[in-house]
Amino acid sequence: MIYVNDLPSTIPHTLSNDSSSIILFANDTSVIISDPCFMNFERDLNIVFKTMKKWFNSNLLLLNFDKMYYMQFIAKNKFLNKINVEHEN
Repeated sequence: MIYVNDLPSTIPHTLSNDSSSIILFANDTSVIISDPCFMNFERDLNIVFKTMKKWFNSNLLLLNFDKMYYMQFIAKNKFLNKINVEHEN
C-alpha cells in the first residue's frame, strides 16, 4: 500500500524560499508555485516537477502527462511568458 500523504514532505527540502506547496485531494494533486521573478519561477517549477517525478518513480507510479495542466497568473500589465517544463517520458 502506498501513502501519498508523504509526497508534500519531499518538496520543501528542494527549494530554499518555500515558494511552493502541494495540495492533495482524493486522487488529485495540485502544486502551487509562486515567485515574482519568472526565471526563479521556472527553475522552481522544474525542481518541484523533477522531485515529484522521482517520488512517483520510486513508488512504482507514473505521471500521466496527458492529464497535466498549468495556469499562469500574471498582472494585467505583464507579458505572458512561455514556461519550459523539462520532462522525460
